[in-house]
Amino acid sequence: MRHSDKHIDELIIAADKIDALAQKQHDMSKAWQKLAKDARNPEIDIAEIQRRKSQLDEAHVVDFGSAIDELRLTLKKIHNWRSKRA
Repeated sequence: MRHSDKHIDELIIAADKIDALAQKQHDMSKAWQKLAKDARNPEIDIAEIQRRKSQLDEAHVVDFGSAIDELRLTLKKIHNWRSKRA
C-alpha cells in the first residue's frame, strides 16, 4: 500500500468517526426534544417522563475531541508527506 493510500484510508476512518459522533449527537438532541414535547402532554405518565429523563441524563456527552485529533494528525501526516515530495 502506498503512503498516499494509507493516508486516505486514515482520513476516511477519521471522517467516519466524526460522522458517527454527529449522528449520535443528533439522536440525543431529538430524544431531548421528544421528551420535552411529551412532558407537556398530560396523558403521559410523569413516572415515564422521569425515567426517560434519567436515561438521557446518564448518557455520555458526545465528545468530538479524539476524533478531531485523529483527523488533525492525519492531515498533518499528509502535509508532511507532500512537503517531502516537493
